[in-house]
Amino acid sequence: MNTTLSETQTKNSAELTLVHMLLFFGVRLEQLQAPDRHRELCDIRKLIYLTLRNRCNMPYKRIGKLMNRHHASVIFALKEANALVIYNKDFASRTNELNEYLNNQIGMHGHEN
Repeated sequence: MNTTLSETQTKNSAELTLVHMLLFFGVRLEQLQAPDRHRELCDIRKLIYLTLRNRCNMPYKRIGKLMNRHHASVIFALKEANALVIYNKDFASRTNELNEYLNNQIGMHGHEN
Protein backbone atom coordinates (compact mmCIF):
# COMPACT_ATOMS: atom_id res chain seq x y z
CA MET A 1 0.00 0.00 0.00
CA ASN A 2 1.47 3.32 -1.08
CA THR A 3 1.03 6.33 1.13
CA THR A 4 0.77 9.62 -0.70
CA LEU A 5 2.46 12.78 0.50
CA SER A 6 -0.96 14.26 1.28
CA GLU A 7 -1.91 11.28 3.47
CA THR A 8 1.42 11.53 5.30
CA GLN A 9 0.96 15.27 5.84
CA THR A 10 -2.58 14.70 7.13
CA LYS A 11 -1.38 11.98 9.54
CA ASN A 12 1.48 14.17 10.81
CA SER A 13 -0.87 17.14 11.12
CA ALA A 14 -3.35 15.09 13.15
CA GLU A 15 -0.60 13.74 15.42
CA LEU A 16 0.80 17.23 15.98
CA THR A 17 -2.68 18.59 16.66
CA LEU A 18 -3.36 15.78 19.16
CA VAL A 19 -0.09 16.40 21.01
CA HIS A 20 -0.92 20.09 21.36
CA MET A 21 -4.45 19.31 22.56
CA LEU A 22 -3.10 16.95 25.22
CA LEU A 23 -0.75 19.72 26.37
CA PHE A 24 -3.58 22.28 26.33
CA PHE A 25 -5.83 20.10 28.50
CA GLY A 26 -3.01 18.75 30.67
CA VAL A 27 -4.02 15.12 30.18
CA ARG A 28 -2.37 11.97 28.90
CA LEU A 29 -3.76 10.00 25.97
CA GLU A 30 -4.11 6.94 28.24
CA GLN A 31 -6.51 8.88 30.48
CA LEU A 32 -8.73 9.65 27.49
CA GLN A 33 -8.58 6.09 26.20
CA ALA A 34 -9.73 4.69 29.55
CA PRO A 35 -13.44 3.96 30.15
CA ASP A 36 -13.70 6.87 32.65
CA ARG A 37 -16.99 8.74 32.20
CA HIS A 38 -16.38 11.76 34.42
CA ARG A 39 -17.82 14.80 32.71
CA GLU A 40 -14.51 16.67 32.50
CA LEU A 41 -12.84 13.83 30.58
CA CYS A 42 -15.92 13.27 28.42
CA ASP A 43 -15.96 16.94 27.44
CA ILE A 44 -12.25 16.86 26.63
CA ARG A 45 -12.82 13.78 24.47
CA LYS A 46 -15.65 15.55 22.64
CA LEU A 47 -13.46 18.58 21.99
CA ILE A 48 -10.66 16.37 20.70
CA TYR A 49 -13.04 14.43 18.42
CA LEU A 50 -14.49 17.70 17.12
CA THR A 51 -11.06 19.13 16.43
CA LEU A 52 -9.64 16.01 14.79
CA ARG A 53 -12.72 15.72 12.60
CA ASN A 54 -13.06 19.39 11.61
CA ARG A 55 -9.45 20.55 11.60
CA CYS A 56 -7.69 17.39 10.39
CA ASN A 57 -10.57 15.78 8.46
CA MET A 58 -9.89 12.54 10.32
CA PRO A 59 -12.35 9.70 9.62
CA TYR A 60 -14.61 8.52 12.46
CA LYS A 61 -13.04 5.07 12.45
CA ARG A 62 -9.53 6.47 12.83
CA ILE A 63 -10.60 8.75 15.68
CA GLY A 64 -12.23 5.77 17.35
CA LYS A 65 -9.16 3.61 16.96
CA LEU A 66 -6.92 6.37 18.31
CA MET A 67 -9.16 6.98 21.32
CA ASN A 68 -10.07 3.31 21.98
CA ARG A 69 -13.72 3.87 21.09
CA HIS A 70 -16.12 2.44 18.52
CA HIS A 71 -16.66 4.77 15.57
CA ALA A 72 -20.39 4.94 16.41
CA SER A 73 -19.47 6.32 19.84
CA VAL A 74 -17.39 8.99 18.12
CA ILE A 75 -20.30 9.94 15.86
CA PHE A 76 -22.65 10.18 18.84
CA ALA A 77 -20.16 12.27 20.84
CA LEU A 78 -19.68 14.61 17.87
CA LYS A 79 -23.44 15.19 17.64
CA GLU A 80 -23.42 16.06 21.34
CA ALA A 81 -20.38 18.32 20.89
CA ASN A 82 -22.00 20.22 18.03
CA ALA A 83 -25.09 20.81 20.16
CA LEU A 84 -22.97 21.89 23.14
CA VAL A 85 -21.13 24.45 21.02
CA ILE A 86 -24.50 26.02 20.21
CA TYR A 87 -26.28 25.75 23.56
CA ASN A 88 -23.56 25.71 26.23
CA LYS A 89 -21.57 28.95 26.59
CA ASP A 90 -18.81 27.31 28.64
CA PHE A 91 -18.29 24.54 26.10
CA ALA A 92 -18.36 27.05 23.23
CA SER A 93 -15.84 29.24 25.04
CA ARG A 94 -13.56 26.29 25.66
CA THR A 95 -13.82 25.33 21.99
CA ASN A 96 -12.79 28.84 20.97
CA GLU A 97 -9.89 28.86 23.45
CA LEU A 98 -8.66 25.53 22.09
CA ASN A 99 -8.87 26.74 18.50
CA GLU A 100 -7.00 29.95 19.33
CA TYR A 101 -4.31 27.96 21.11
CA LEU A 102 -3.93 25.57 18.17
CA ASN A 103 -3.85 28.44 15.68
CA ASN A 104 -1.06 30.07 17.67
CA GLN A 105 0.88 26.82 18.07
CA ILE A 106 0.52 25.15 14.67
CA GLY A 107 -1.39 27.44 12.35
CA MET A 108 -4.90 27.53 10.96
CA HIS A 109 -5.29 23.96 9.71
CA GLY A 110 -2.66 21.95 11.50
CA HIS A 111 0.30 23.10 9.44
CA GLU A 112 3.30 24.39 11.29
CA ASN A 113 3.99 28.12 11.11
